[in-house]
Amino acid sequence: MDEIFTKYFSKSGSYFVRNISQIIPAMMRCSSSNTALIAKEMCKINGKNFKSNDTNFFRFLQSDKFQIDEKFWRMHINLLFDLLREEKAIDYDSQIHINIDYTTSCDDFLILSASVTLNNKSIILYFTSRLYPKRKNQMNQKLMEEAFIKGLRQVLSKKYRYVIVADRGFGNERFAKICEENNFEYVLRMNKNLSVKYEEKTEENLSEFDQTNHPNLNLYIKKWQKDCIFETTTDKDSTWFLLKSSADLNGKEIYEKRFKIEKLFQDSKSSGFDIENSKIKKYDRFKRIFYCSVLAHMFSVILGNFLESKTNDIKKNSALHTKTLSAFLLLDLERFPHSLINPSRSLIGSF
Repeated sequence: MDEIFTKYFSKSGSYFVRNISQIIPAMMRCSSSNTALIAKEMCKINGKNFKSNDTNFFRFLQSDKFQIDEKFWRMHINLLFDLLREEKAIDYDSQIHINIDYTTSCDDFLILSASVTLNNKSIILYFTSRLYPKRKNQMNQKLMEEAFIKGLRQVLSKKYRYVIVADRGFGNERFAKICEENNFEYVLRMNKNLSVKYEEKTEENLSEFDQTNHPNLNLYIKKWQKDCIFETTTDKDSTWFLLKSSADLNGKEIYEKRFKIEKLFQDSKSSGFDIENSKIKKYDRFKRIFYCSVLAHMFSVILGNFLESKTNDIKKNSALHTKTLSAFLLLDLERFPHSLINPSRSLIGSF
């Protein structure tokens, strides 16, 4: 495990590598973000007593050597993308669909995350967080989303084509412009009461296209003063109205995978790493332990996918997968939440 983290996180220093290479397997063993449980599992890894591990873990979460900045996210994404390429989930000439959504932790922290999908599971690619606003106008959501998309663009490789995928909470002109300004394509679900104009007809709402299937519908949005491409797709008496940045995007196929982000949030909470059980209230410490849960979840999904596929070719030809597998073979897999070690058991979104 040291070898993997040294390769990808060496710029964070030996202190970070030494600690994270013990913390992540410990989190996977206990499938929890509770610091006491993690410290207890660390004892089995490094042979130290509980008090020593508990103290070291506490100091690690406070250390300024653990900085989740732009450089750090690039290291994280390099590791994730290498793993996804080995799983043949991405390639340099393929689209990478990035799901965007909010979640919270005990109403103490607001988290905006970007995730990618591996089979039936989502993995966090990038996130930002804020103290949860306790009163009106305490936080500017528009500025948070703008900074988030700009920050995400800065840490992503230019070798791939990216498509931002988001639900109706992001279905507005402002968010579409942010995506365009940062060279992202997009598929955004829109509210059906959006006022549009079709061909030479009088102004109408998107609801006029309910119960229809149009792969590429050119509509003029008067409020935006521009022509836009929509895809309408109906299933089980419900219709999605999807705004697309280009006609060649398969909106239905892309958007229906977005629902896996809901299962991702479950995996980070009570049905997985139980981040809310960390009981951490200080912002910096929370952000660090949440990142640790993100990394532990990523390895859990990758390992689960490996075990599920039972693909010998990957084991033979992939040095990274072989090291990852050997590092975690001693984990008590029966103690994992079933959803984490069996990627085929996941939340399937419906209309």
